Amino acid sequence: AMGEMAKDGVLLRRYELGSISGDSSETKKSYEENGVATERRIKENLAKYEQTVRSAEGHRLLDNIKTHLDQYLAHRDHGLEVARNGKLKEALQICYHENKASFEVLDSDIAENVKFNRAQAVAAAKEAEKDYYASRDLVFGVLGVAIVVGIFLAMFVSRMIANPLRTMQEVAAKLALGDVEQNITNDSKDEIGSLAQSFREVIKYNQGVAHSCEILGRGDLTIDVQAKSEKDLLSKSFGTAIHSMRETIMEMADSSSGIASAAESFPQPQPR
Repeated sequence: AMGEMAKDGVLLRRYELGSISGDSSETKKSYEENGVATERRIKENLAKYEQTVRSAEGHRLLDNIKTHLDQYLAHRDHGLEVARNGKLKEALQICYHENKASFEVLDSDIAENVKFNRAQAVAAAKEAEKDYYASRDLVFGVLGVAIVVGIFLAMFVSRMIANPLRTMQEVAAKLALGDVEQNITNDSKDEIGSLAQSFREVIKYNQGVAHSCEILGRGDLTIDVQAKSEKDLLSKSFGTAIHSMRETIMEMADSSSGIASAAESFPQPQPR
């Protein structure tokens, strides 16, 4: 905005000179009308610029521009009035001395404000750059922490899953070798816990079958093996085997009784 006002200030001065020293009345009138339009544009731009000023120094500089603009316009209007009254030489004297000095002060104020705005823009850019690097470092820091935490979480979760599975794999390998004295302590409330409970049921089942075999090995045929389901082929076959052994022993017992009875029916030999 200040850059545009600096250009309009130069035009304002040019239109002032043209209004006084123009070749004809029409030319002077055209310059004067352009000067009025430029003056109006400068004041509108000042009003808009004032709404963007935030610092005390900015307001001070703006007040200086307003004050010296009013002083210059007052000198300019006085010179134009003198020229309208036909006193061209006196009007030119005012234009090249009093008005020139007023315009130079105004132009200096505008230049100072432009310099101030540039310094403010540079400071704002540096502050923005500083904020950018701080934000970038913060993002990288948070990202690094997130990666480290993610790695530790992944390792922790992996161990939570892998360790119980490794234990159950070892138990399964020992069961395959006939070692039924196994125990799984995992009792979590997730899928791993459900799998562990299923393994415990398998271990309990194998221990039951092994215990039944042990009793049978001692010659006790009174053991009763109950099948877990219709598809429990092992328990059903074991029960069938025990039942067959019972029947075989009963048949052998009956045969032994018959042989003993037949032997008793033969006459005993007399001693000589």
